[in-house]
Amino acid sequence: MLYYKIMAFIREIVLLVLDNIISGGGMFLILFFLVFFIYVIARVFFFFAGSFLGEKSARQNATTLLASGAATFVILLCIFFVGGVVVKKLDSAPTKDEVIRVSNQLMEIDRRVFGIYPPLWIHSRANFLKPAFDRASSLIISSYTMLGIVIGFVWLSALMADVAIFYRMATAFFLSFILSIPFWYMIPAISPFELYTENVLGVEPSHRVASALETFDPNTETRAVFDRLRHMNKSGENNSFGITTIPSMHIAWATVVVYFGIMLYSPAAFILIPYYLFNAVGTVYLLQHYAVDIPAGMLIAGVAIAISSYISKTAPRSIVAIHNVIREDIRTMKNFLQRFLPR
Repeated sequence: MLYYKIMAFIREIVLLVLDNIISGGGMFLILFFLVFFIYVIARVFFFFAGSFLGEKSARQNATTLLASGAATFVILLCIFFVGGVVVKKLDSAPTKDEVIRVSNQLMEIDRRVFGIYPPLWIHSRANFLKPAFDRASSLIISSYTMLGIVIGFVWLSALMADVAIFYRMATAFFLSFILSIPFWYMIPAISPFELYTENVLGVEPSHRVASALETFDPNTETRAVFDRLRHMNKSGENNSFGITTIPSMHIAWATVVVYFGIMLYSPAAFILIPYYLFNAVGTVYLLQHYAVDIPAGMLIAGVAIAISSYISKTAPRSIVAIHNVIREDIRTMKNFLQRFLPR
């Protein structure tokens, strides 16, 4: 009986930790964590296999990679866990009336700037560009949902190629989150999807918004995404609201990885910049953000990148050690493959 109670307690703790890590943005680095974890386990195995054959360097590399990798892995998870705790505290800080007021204000700012409500107009039957958006919906939705894959790929590439860029990028990544916290606290708003199309807070929309909703007609593919988002929605439950709307982390983190991705390999701009534009459209197309959230996310990212250039000039020894082991493996792999290439 005691055993089952202990296991149930451990399970609850693990779920709580994972939930906070995901809430803190850890889901966007799943690819990075997964590939890095597999690499460390596989490489340590081969290193130890080499050490049994008397290769001293193999034993040293195994110890270095295992120690440095574990330290880096734990530190990143702790940062995401703390971030998740902060986000959950922020979500429960504002009142329902405050969230409604601020969200409506952001929607009205969009209207004053553009003359329309962009999140609703983009799907409106009265929008002459709707057929074009509908045809591009697969690309727009994929760009938005693939941010974690893009982040993971750029992080892995930077760790392999240039440890200085990797450290600056990681610093800017977390600084974007930290710099956004005061704004989330002062400007608590939920997404247009939650407030208007789903009306999770039971608010009667203004006359203008109600008119825009009458012509709101997303295509089948977008409706399918909305169905998935509907099951994930938790705003309003237990007086908790998903208020991480402005500035947009989807934009801020995309800005960071695109900037450093191009710095790492300039021809990548031909892929990353179009991706970035479609991702930005996706934040509004899927009603996860107001249009004003986009420049706010860009500004936060720009400040984070600028700060990171001053405080992240030298990478920690643990990250440098991982980078050096990876570079050694790359050279070994190149030498191995060259044996099979025609001279």
